Amino acid sequence: MIATLTITGKLDELTEAAAMLNGHFAQVHTSVEPAEFGGWSVEAMRTLLRRLAPKQLALVQLVSTRGGYAADEEVRAQLGNESGGMKGLTGPISKHIKALVDAGTVSPDASFLIKTERDPENRSSAAGFMMPPALAPIVIAALENV
Repeated sequence: MIATLTITGKLDELTEAAAMLNGHFAQVHTSVEPAEFGGWSVEAMRTLLRRLAPKQLALVQLVSTRGGYAADEEVRAQLGNESGGMKGLTGPISKHIKALVDAGTVSPDASFLIKTERDPENRSSAAGFMMPPALAPIVIAALENV
């Protein structure tokens, strides 16, 4: 007989427990996903990610896999935009979030997803892009089925 076991707890502890179960029981499959952070669930995040254009999706993926921060140079290299401006990357993301809030899919007090960090010496230039580090695992989990 096949069954499902649900355990709720701290993400790091559940990740460790899943690794132990996988090591001890060959026929057991485990999956650990963060439940939510800052008003974002994995499913709500997945809904947002499916709406993003390729450049915005690539930006979100890069920042999340870097733990919540990617420097401007790294973003330019990843997006193939070494010499061009970075203006207009985060605005479309915010518009999609607003639409999801208006539809009731995302809480109105949900955490921001991506912010531009400005260069302190040139406020019109980006120094990097950031997201709350605790949101990165939710984005990564949502990216698995986008």
